[in-house]
Amino acid sequence: MDEKPVDILVVEDEAGHAELICRAFRSRSERFNLTVARDLRQARRHLAAAVPGLLIVDYRLPDGMGLELLPGQNKPASFPFIIMTGHGDEQVAVEAMKAGAMDYVVKSAERLHEMPHIAERALREWKLRLDKIQAEEALQKANIELERQVARRTAHLENEIKERKRAEEALRLNESRLEALLRLSEMDQATQQELADFALEAAIGLTKSKMGYIAFLNADETILSLLSSSKGARPPLEIGDNPTEEPVEKTGLWEEAVRQRKAVITNDYQAAGPLKLGYPVGQGSLIRHMHVPVIDGQRIVAVAGVGNKDTGYDESDVRQLTLLMQGMWRLIQCKRADDDQKRFEAQLQQIRKLETIATLSGGIAHEFNNALTVVAGQVELLQMNLADHKNVKKFGQATQQSIQRLCSLTNQLLAYAGRGKYRPEILKLNDLLKSAVPILMHDLNPDIRVETDLSSDVSSIKVDVTQWQMIISAILKNASEAIDRTGHIRIRTRAEKIEQAFASRHPGLKPGRYARLTIEDDGKGMDEETRKKIFEPFFSTKFQGRGLGMAAVYGIVKNHDGYIYVDSKPGQGTLIHIFLPLVEKETKEVPPPVRVGT
Repeated sequence: MDEKPVDILVVEDEAGHAELICRAFRSRSERFNLTVARDLRQARRHLAAAVPGLLIVDYRLPDGMGLELLPGQNKPASFPFIIMTGHGDEQVAVEAMKAGAMDYVVKSAERLHEMPHIAERALREWKLRLDKIQAEEALQKANIELERQVARRTAHLENEIKERKRAEEALRLNESRLEALLRLSEMDQATQQELADFALEAAIGLTKSKMGYIAFLNADETILSLLSSSKGARPPLEIGDNPTEEPVEKTGLWEEAVRQRKAVITNDYQAAGPLKLGYPVGQGSLIRHMHVPVIDGQRIVAVAGVGNKDTGYDESDVRQLTLLMQGMWRLIQCKRADDDQKRFEAQLQQIRKLETIATLSGGIAHEFNNALTVVAGQVELLQMNLADHKNVKKFGQATQQSIQRLCSLTNQLLAYAGRGKYRPEILKLNDLLKSAVPILMHDLNPDIRVETDLSSDVSSIKVDVTQWQMIISAILKNASEAIDRTGHIRIRTRAEKIEQAFASRHPGLKPGRYARLTIEDDGKGMDEETRKKIFEPFFSTKFQGRGLGMAAVYGIVKNHDGYIYVDSKPGQGTLIHIFLPLVEKETKEVPPPVRVGT
């Protein structure tokens, strides 16, 4: 809504000066309404009709002194006023100030031109004066009341002071929180860990705590995963074997924010209670703490906790921590969405690249296979027609061996391109592994230990046994070669239900129920560039090798409506994850494995 214009009464008997004043205010018509009086009589008539927002009066007027319009020194004016005079006179200035004038102006063209600015200043000072007067009046009343009822008013004033301090503190905290959120929003290149660390530091400062932590919850709100913690704030997540994860149900009071779905304050942690947790030696003692859940829609996505504030935690602390964590979560969501989009685009580009290579490889392999068939037939005819010729037999056998190797290579290319010959059977993945792994272990370095963790809830899959024996053989051989001397290879199976959220981050994987096969080694790992090329035909990190093993693995998995991806970092080993659709039908007994070269 527009501010109402200020009514100004100008009392000036000289027409030239009055015109200069009106001209100065003309450009500010939306801010000021001017009325001009020529003498005291006109001025008094205007004042009787309405109280002006500001009075600008000449010190000397034809019918008296301008100060006569004021109530006098002992009575404060009900409106601000400015005294003008044609000649500078110190005595006049003193008299005007004593009368309560907001300003004293010696008339000149320049000064009268500045009158709008002088008026603005006078109005501001008048408002401050009124505020001061009102404050003084309120204080006087308070003192009177205090004299009558000292005890009651003292307590009331103390509460008022506390409320004022609380409001000031709330304002300061709000400003600090908003500043923290602003800085968070500017950290567009920061990792999720860096965002959480910064938010935690801000949370500890806002609540005047000594320690704190931020933990994320899994989708069903059963596992807390520590994301960020200050020194001394990790105890609740160090109960189990994993230093960064713990079932929510085992975290005592830390669980309450999740169970109650609201903030929980414990201002006396030393008091006995069934939900109280111990505190590890060397971590100090927990005096008081507060936890708040971070809720997104209907789900708790994170829990933030702070501890050991010098005074008790209250609802103000809850509000500040909750708002800060919600802001952090929104920023992390945006970053996750951006990262997921980039990862999705990169994966999609890689899939298209592999499909293009597969199409090309399949065409070449098909033509190559046709040519090999002709060559093989011609060699057999030569051996049949020149069976008694010693050199023909010798060179013919060597040629046939080369043809067999080339046929094996062609079959792998066809497998990669999805054109291989398949005889799918319904069987148990665990049975396939139990049958194949012991025999394939004979081809591995004996210093490498192969461990299996096969879940009993993995039901049946539909696969070509021979092709899958080749997959297991190729992966185990690569894992063995990646391990320097001694090491471990771990084979795990799990039944998993893939949700849309997970599938959307892995192009080519559809939601549904899968058997998940994970083969992990603690070898040298690989960098990101190598990981991206691992499924390309003829790509190899070895000095010798055809580089077709993993390419064939990719093609076979894809041809079984499966999905495969690799996690690896230099020096941290490699994990290969394979997802195969589960089927609910009777299974066949797995035949003995056939060793297949890679």
